[in-house]
Amino acid sequence: MRIAKVVLAALLLFVAVAVGFVYLFPEKATRLAVDAERGRAGLVRKEIDLPNGLHYVFLDGGQGEPLMLLHGFGANKDNFLRVAKFLTPHYRLIVPDHIGFGESSHPAQADYASAAQAERLRALVQALGIGRLHVGGNSMGGQIAMAYAALYPNDVASLWLLDPAGIWSAPPSELANRVTTFKGNPMLIKSEKDFAKLISFVMTDPPFIPPPMRNVLARERINNYDLETRIFDQIRADSVETRVSGLATPTLIARS
Repeated sequence: MRIAKVVLAALLLFVAVAVGFVYLFPEKATRLAVDAERGRAGLVRKEIDLPNGLHYVFLDGGQGEPLMLLHGFGANKDNFLRVAKFLTPHYRLIVPDHIGFGESSHPAQADYASAAQAERLRALVQALGIGRLHVGGNSMGGQIAMAYAALYPNDVASLWLLDPAGIWSAPPSELANRVTTFKGNPMLIKSEKDFAKLISFVMTDPPFIPPPMRNVLARERINNYDLETRIFDQIRADSVETRVSGLATPTLIARS
């Protein structure tokens, strides 16, 4: 009985220390949590400067044929961590922050349409010494993945598209309905409260994120609000449908 009490007291002390650490040092706690997820996925953070002056930060790891994963609007490279651990035993993953997002360059006046982003990613792939590869992406990332395949069909072994954007003939999404009826754009974040609402909007079963850590993640989006507003307008006007019509690339399409 006494041993059980000692163990319980030790567990309570550990929980209290962990909670205190999260609330006192939320930035450090968030970084440790992300680093742990990267480690479990077998991915390492890397960075590279391209000849065109752009700076890419990306995750790299795994073994097998190369697979580049492209995140959606407002997201970053770490959004693929939970699925990456199932892929790294079979593929070498390259998971970049798109230009304009995350830790990569944020040129204010750049072209952020899918073709321009695809051209930049091709430069990244070439700088890494990679030739033919598989490309996957969700939402805006899927839109860019299709643009990449349309521009460089001989370089793309297959496509994996998760709710891809850029297909205008598709039934309008809830996001599209909100934007077109002027009910606001939940993807653009002005406050920590907006970010909390976004998590509920894009996930049916969101993971628990302690509020201090959630607010750390929110600040990246808040600081990027003006640029993301400009990027959203560009991708919203960018249909890739005609460019991929008849494309022979093997493709797996998943819709939520």
